[in-house]
Amino acid sequence: MPDHPNDQELAKWQRWFAVECNNAAWDLAEKPERSTEENAAMLQVAHAAAYHWSKAGNALNQVRARLLLAQVHALLGDGPRALEYARSSHADLAQPQSPEWERALAHAVLAHAAKVAGQEALYREHYPVAKRLGEGLPEDDKAMFMKTFGQIPAI
Repeated sequence: MPDHPNDQELAKWQRWFAVECNNAAWDLAEKPERSTEENAAMLQVAHAAAYHWSKAGNALNQVRARLLLAQVHALLGDGPRALEYARSSHADLAQPQSPEWERALAHAVLAHAAKVAGQEALYREHYPVAKRLGEGLPEDDKAMFMKTFGQIPAI
C-alpha cells in the first residue's frame, strides 16, 4: 500500500468529503433549533465542504458552497460575513439561466444575510423576490426551499 494516494484517489476522496460535509451542514442549517454543539459543527462542516469543493469541485460547486456559508453565518448571527458570502453567491446563482429553485434560494439567503447584517433595504428588496420565486416552485423543490426560507424573519 502506497504512503500517499494517487491524484485520482485523492480527487475521489476530496469529492466524497465535499458531498458529506455539504449535506451535513445543510441538514443542520435546516433544523428549526440547534444546540451550541450543533451550531459549532454546522459551521465547521460548512467550511470543510467549501474547502473540499475548492479542491474537487467545479465553479458551480464552489458558488453553492459560498451560498451555504452565507446561510450558516446568517443563522449564527454573523451578518457581515453572511452578507459577504451571500452577495458573492447571489451574483452567480440569481441569473436567468439558473434553475428556479437556485434563484429562489439565492434571493432567500441574501435576504437572510441582509436582515442579520442590519441592511433593511436590501432585505426588503430580496425577501419578496425569494417568496415569489419559491411559491412558484414544483412541490419537491418548494419543500426543500421552505426549509431555508422558513427560517428568515418575515416582512
